[in-house]
Amino acid sequence: MDKPKIRPLNVFPIEDGGRQVICLQDPLKIVDKHMFVDYQTYFIIALMDGEHEISDIQLAYTRRFSDLLLNKRVNFLLRELDDNLFLEGERFEEAKRQLSESFRRKPVRRAEHAGSAYEEEPEKLRAQLDEIMRMAGEGKQNHRKRKYLRGLIAPHIDIRAGAESYEPESPHPHSSRTGDVDKEMVDPSIDGYH
Repeated sequence: MDKPKIRPLNVFPIEDGGRQVICLQDPLKIVDKHMFVDYQTYFIIALMDGEHEISDIQLAYTRRFSDLLLNKRVNFLLRELDDNLFLEGERFEEAKRQLSESFRRKPVRRAEHAGSAYEEEPEKLRAQLDEIMRMAGEGKQNHRKRKYLRGLIAPHIDIRAGAESYEPESPHPHSSRTGDVDKEMVDPSIDGYH
């Protein structure tokens, strides 16, 4: 790997056992692991942008820290990053492809945020949604009468954060509806109704 390239990752500092480290996390959740590195190692990783050769990274490290960055350490780090699928390349692309195929084949897909963004238990979830709809119904009289659904933009947002902007809507005769849905939540701040 002449010019290694790190994938886009979530990167943030944390304290681990009294020392500051950098946490690397896959935002796509292809890998559900975290990798913790010290600041010097993060300096190396940050230069893995697909533009720098290993020798460029070693030189930059030596200039910054007045220490040699040996091939052995670089190779160990590259292996660890590749094992965690944090590097762009064949291993990552294959893992992403397999995950996509597996997801498409599933007849039922896991509710990813159940238990964190919304209730996990069906009865508690029903009660949570009923409460949101009740609160939304109280504010509905402030919105103009809508004739038909032209379009709907449904941004991904934590249900707890967006609950105040939802309003209950019943299916309109002009809209098509598939599936077995008891309630629809529509964000009235989006001008999709006329």
